[in-house]
Amino acid sequence: MRDNDRPTDWRGIAGSRVLAAVFAALTIASIILLFYVGNWALIGLVFAMIVAGSLTFWSVEVSEGAIEARATYGWPRMRISADEIDSASVTDVRPMRDWAGWGLRFNAKGDTGIVLRSGAAVNIKKKNGKRTVITARDPEQAVAALNKVLDRG
Repeated sequence: MRDNDRPTDWRGIAGSRVLAAVFAALTIASIILLFYVGNWALIGLVFAMIVAGSLTFWSVEVSEGAIEARATYGWPRMRISADEIDSASVTDVRPMRDWAGWGLRFNAKGDTGIVLRSGAAVNIKKKNGKRTVITARDPEQAVAALNKVLDRG
């Protein structure tokens, strides 16, 4: 089955309108500055802001056998097979306290986070002891769908 053909148990968004607005404003300001000042070194800054801005929204999908998260342009992409998952639950996330910031995050324990806002998030504990946290909208529904997939497996 192709990716688009597989049945989906839950589909949602992980995103931050605030982060998107900040990146959009900074990108527009950089473009204006680029043309006003004429410093073409700002092109790299504009490019970096566009790329970083693309990471402010992620598509999250729970389907038969996996949970997958994809950034705006389809990359980066994270797929966790049900075979790798020990359990799924809802957790409370505070970006600065728990992950030292917002965005695609990693810590020294090998954990991964798609942390775009504070509040309830999907918490996936893997069989290898690591975890993945995704601050998707409606995390309770995502966890219920993921646990249903795990029960079927």
